[in-house]
Amino acid sequence: MINIYSRKISMFYSVLTIFSSLSNASVPKGFEELVMARKEKLELNVYSNEHYSVFGEFIVEGDTFKLANSSSIDPSLLINLGLNKEGALLAYKKLLKGSSTSKQCKGFREECIITPQDIDFVYIDDKKKLTLFVSPEFMSPLLNSEKSFITPEIDEKALIINNSISYSGVSNEDNSYQDNYSYYNESYLGLGNDSYLRTDFNLGTSNGLSFDDLSYNHISGQNKYKIGYQSSNQYWNATDTLESFNNFSSYIFSTGSTNDLRVLKEEDYERFYFSSPRSGRLEVKNDQGRILISKNINNGPQYISYYDLPKGTYNVTIKVFDGDNVIFEENKLIINKNNFSAKIGELDYKISLGYLSDEFVNTSLDNNNEYEDYQAPFFSDGRLMTRVFDTLSIGGGVLATSIDYYAYVGMDYQITDQASLLFNGGIFNDKDTFLLTQLRWHGFSLSWRKFTESDDNSDVNLSDLLFYNDDYENININYSYNINNDNSFYLSAVYSDFSIEDSAFITSTTTTTSFKLGYTRYNLPLNSQLNVDLGMSESDDSDPQYDVGLTINIPLGASHTYSHNSYYNMSSKEASHRDNINSYWLNDADNTFSTNAGLYYSSDKSSPTSVDISASYATNGDQIKSSSYLYANSDGTMSGNIFLESNAILTKNDGFLTTKKSDSYFVAKNRTGRINTDGKFSSVIQEYVNDEAGRTILLDNELEVHALKSYKKYSFNVDQYSSDFFNDGESNVEATSFPGTLIRLDTSVGELKSFISTFVDIKGELIDSVECVGRGCVQTERLVEGVYQFKVKKSLPYKIISRKEQCVIPSLDNSDSRNLGENFCMPSFEDSYSDYQLAKFSDNDYYYFIGKFTDDSIVETYKKKFMKSGVVFVERKVDGFSYIFIKSDRLLVKNELNDVNEMMSFALENNLEPYVSN
Repeated sequence: MINIYSRKISMFYSVLTIFSSLSNASVPKGFEELVMARKEKLELNVYSNEHYSVFGEFIVEGDTFKLANSSSIDPSLLINLGLNKEGALLAYKKLLKGSSTSKQCKGFREECIITPQDIDFVYIDDKKKLTLFVSPEFMSPLLNSEKSFITPEIDEKALIINNSISYSGVSNEDNSYQDNYSYYNESYLGLGNDSYLRTDFNLGTSNGLSFDDLSYNHISGQNKYKIGYQSSNQYWNATDTLESFNNFSSYIFSTGSTNDLRVLKEEDYERFYFSSPRSGRLEVKNDQGRILISKNINNGPQYISYYDLPKGTYNVTIKVFDGDNVIFEENKLIINKNNFSAKIGELDYKISLGYLSDEFVNTSLDNNNEYEDYQAPFFSDGRLMTRVFDTLSIGGGVLATSIDYYAYVGMDYQITDQASLLFNGGIFNDKDTFLLTQLRWHGFSLSWRKFTESDDNSDVNLSDLLFYNDDYENININYSYNINNDNSFYLSAVYSDFSIEDSAFITSTTTTTSFKLGYTRYNLPLNSQLNVDLGMSESDDSDPQYDVGLTINIPLGASHTYSHNSYYNMSSKEASHRDNINSYWLNDADNTFSTNAGLYYSSDKSSPTSVDISASYATNGDQIKSSSYLYANSDGTMSGNIFLESNAILTKNDGFLTTKKSDSYFVAKNRTGRINTDGKFSSVIQEYVNDEAGRTILLDNELEVHALKSYKKYSFNVDQYSSDFFNDGESNVEATSFPGTLIRLDTSVGELKSFISTFVDIKGELIDSVECVGRGCVQTERLVEGVYQFKVKKSLPYKIISRKEQCVIPSLDNSDSRNLGENFCMPSFEDSYSDYQLAKFSDNDYYYFIGKFTDDSIVETYKKKFMKSGVVFVERKVDGFSYIFIKSDRLLVKNELNDVNEMMSFALENNLEPYVSN
């Protein structure tokens, strides 16, 4: 709220402004200095971006102001306030010429909200502040804020290995057996705060050893460096859109820009500016009608930050309501991909130097020697990509050797939320060309690739390594459409044209064309489903083939499905049929088991009737994921396949397995083991990713392993205050999820126990002062006189005391209720009687503590003996134990002490005093 004094100043200054438009003689005496020209340092900001401002020197005369010659303000500084280039230049010209407060501003200037035609100003003299009101078309969708990058802070280096193994075997009709195995390994070894090693290879019986990647990687701020061997590329930056050529194998050094470590804050996200004619309620909805933003706004210039919107590309409807009336409405395509795209006007770049070699690719195969035959294996590759505006990115690059080069360009155009156009093209120095176009429009997609070789040169060229060594053209068309909930169809067409040159340099061309049309009808009687497929295919060496297929699926309960398939080839006039029953016997989150039994028969006598059966089993455990498949046919053919996948995390002192694949992990290890949380509130670990709340992890298992997103600033905090458990281990950890690293949190979680007890002294009188001491104590609360509530850590030492003397309570493990009933506290013992635990009360009563007993017969024997001596036998029972005292109005004599000593010899022995509770 603006204070009264400030308002009076502002109003008074407005009155003086009226006088300043008259001659100086009209100015009231004593106020001349307020309207005289003077140099002032003013704060300049845009109304909708009040957190950003610049300072400059102005010549102020009454209510007019203009930039002083000495001012440091220029159009580039105004761009930092959120104006686009045109807006910054217009505002700069107005300030140079001189302006005054807009006449639309009525009343208190600090509360003015105006809707300008282009740019207007409001000058607030007492605050030395100049506010710009800018029409939306002069605002930039992005603030020119500085990029902020994570400084990697590694918690623990690790070797992370993503493993998978595949094995398959086939037994044919002639009892011959063939098998094949493959092992895949992707590993990361953290080397420090900004570097890691990466390997990605596969080893199999067919192709031998192949390395996709073997490299050292270093990331610092917005720059990335890589050196090693690669046969396929990883995502780097927006320039990857330009890569239309095949992956090539090489030893390589690369550097370029990257957003991997960039921290995205609200000001880094794009903004959509608009102007509301009145105050009202802003609602932003997507095509599905989901409300994405709902808030109250003022009239005048406003913006929507993409920070508040979901990631992706989609359409939204923006409305401002005044009651039930829509006072502003606009449809807007949202492209919110800040994690992957550069800002508008920024450049992404990548530069690579390397040596072409397929030395570590398919070592068991006879390669075609193109790499060995190419005469200039050293190469360089440089590329740039820039985002022209929010829907269009363009770029280009050159890959060159000492004898060849390939110059290429590319464009990525996001037409709507469901439509995009991608184009790549390039030309070699020998006039070979490549073109690629991909169009996506709702359910329709079209891709066209064409490589044209300009001559029949038999030498190996750069184009042979990047695009094969012969001409080809390929067109793919796909379209799918859901007519309604019961009907859908799809269309698919493929055209391929390949030119192949044989060893005699004779070129032959092969052209193939295929076309498929499918229709599906759902929700037929018996909840059945019908599929109809029409197909056509032809090639240079065969006549056109036309076929039709029909499949009907009928559920047989919740776990079984019957299906019939008929296939008819119109060219050969042959038909084949298959009846099939598929059954799921087990289907949950961790295990799936199904079987399939089928009968095949055909009108073609060369295809005999056969019966087959198959079984599939898949598991998804915490450490290993597996899937297996077995098949047997009545013709004698059998086959099987098994696939195993697991990820190992190895550190200097520990090793873990998990099925969750990543290059960095979070591990929470609880020293107290698994916690029984039945009916209790668990402690949790709250995750924060780049300071934003993420997952909530329950702390009830001995070990929790969670995959992390790469290059994020993580924080994990244990929340135990609203739970029935406590943590005496580490409570928080902060680190960066860098490849080859582990973020570890070692906890020690135990159960909190809460109980209520009434305490009396040995005489049965209420005690008004009780406390809990020790590491296990959490809270002590006095409810009423003599009644207390305690919260303790059950597994840690604690004791209940009254005036330094301990109280006796039952074991919490043996108690069925939180109310422990009445219990007692030990009296204060006299130090002068070291041989006995003797308490003397103010009424001259003496209490001798004999000890703690479990044998009732011993207690009864001595109880009778002491009662004959004229002393009082006091017994307190707690938790199955008898605590025995002897009460007397005098000190015991020798023969009585002999009985005391004798009974004390039967008392339970403990390392601690017999009345210690925990």
